[in-house]
Amino acid sequence: MSVAVLVVDDVPEVRTLLNVAIGLDDRFEVIDLCGTAKEAIEAAERGHPDVIVLDVDLPDRDGLSAIGDLRLAAPEAAIVVFSGSVPLGFASAASLTAADALVRKTDGLDVLVAAMVKVAGLEDPTA
Repeated sequence: MSVAVLVVDDVPEVRTLLNVAIGLDDRFEVIDLCGTAKEAIEAAERGHPDVIVLDVDLPDRDGLSAIGDLRLAAPEAAIVVFSGSVPLGFASAASLTAADALVRKTDGLDVLVAAMVKVAGLEDPTA
């Protein structure tokens, strides 16, 4: 059984890239792609994701402020913040808002997948 993943990013090309990259790993299945926090919360309620990949810069509200609502919508989901804009103190802000992991977009997709493997409790065969 694969891990259900919800991808949340305001840039359609990034959503597409993440869909393809995550889909290459048969341990994961992308169940929805969202461009706003509102869409993400609704999709989380509907789809019951195991992992949510969440951008911080969303058009309707800050991704960090949406974490609480995402936790209510999908209480079992692990949240990986995946952001290109990481201000000073962001790592501590992410942990204060209950994100399970932080990956900077400049870290690359392999780091994102490794974080997803970790928060999903999967064994990493390359470790």
